Amino acid sequence: MAIVKIDSNLIKKIYKIFKKESIEVFEFLKTLEQNPQKGKILFNSKKYQLKELKYKSFRFYFVKSNNTIIVFEENEIITFLDVSKKNDQQEVIDKLKRIMSKNSFDL
Repeated sequence: MAIVKIDSNLIKKIYKIFKKESIEVFEFLKTLEQNPQKGKILFNSKKYQLKELKYKSFRFYFVKSNNTIIVFEENEIITFLDVSKKNDQQEVIDKLKRIMSKNSFDL
């Protein structure tokens, strides 16, 4: 089981982009709670993975981290950071890689 967090700025973007469909988008993102292996790996660091999850013509970018909660029980924390269309995909990925390399975000 994973814990899915969605950045507050991304929540605003989702409402703005998807409007009535936003509830369906949030449900789609929450499917990672049951299946945290979903998504394409874009970048690895020692503690985190930057991954991409496709929804129609959009790509959602998230950071996945393994955290041991109790001995012998492992949970994953998944934090969604941004969304893009195909044409700005590389720009968003590069921005998120810079953020990850500086470790300037809090999971």
